[in-house]
Amino acid sequence: MKVLVINGSPRAKENSDLLCDAFIRGAEESGNQVEEASLTGKSI
Repeated sequence: MKVLVINGSPRAKENSDLLCDAFIRGAEESGNQVEEASLTGKSI
């Protein structure tokens, strides 16, 4: 399965970022393909 993780937190290396990293590790260990999109520093 392919998984896209979108991190919308404006602060890098804070709680949301750590939670995304933990989720990504677990998803990859389960055999999934994971890609992360970080919106930190982007103007949308």
